[in-house]
Amino acid sequence: MKQYDVIIVGGATSGSYFAKLLAEKGHKVLIIEKNSKSKVGSKYDIFHMPKKDFEHFNVPLPKKGDKEWGFEFERNVSLSAENKYPKVTSLEVVGLHMHDYVESLNDWCMSYGAEIEYEATFKKVIYENNMVVGVVY
Repeated sequence: MKQYDVIIVGGATSGSYFAKLLAEKGHKVLIIEKNSKSKVGSKYDIFHMPKKDFEHFNVPLPKKGDKEWGFEFERNVSLSAENKYPKVTSLEVVGLHMHDYVESLNDWCMSYGAEIEYEATFKKVIYENNMVVGVVY
């Protein structure tokens, strides 16, 4: 039986990011991901993220030509529920291919020492004396 300080269920964007932060501080981290490596983060093709957030959260920003890169835009139009009141904003936004970006985040968090178990299904938490002492997956 392996021992970990933290076990994270889900290895997409948030799980990988959290694993990196903890592993960077010296914690022994395991991510349990139900999908295979070839399917992780494949629920959607494209997601958007403000360009300034990459630096703010210290996450890798892909460049044009990288497999995870989709596109970049700056002008945004938001509409009210009945499409009557357009609001134009200017914010640099990057569109990324979700699966490819999640794969790169998985590699990124593992470079800090986190481990990922793909095709693993979380079953239950093990308690002793009202404390979490393990998990079954």
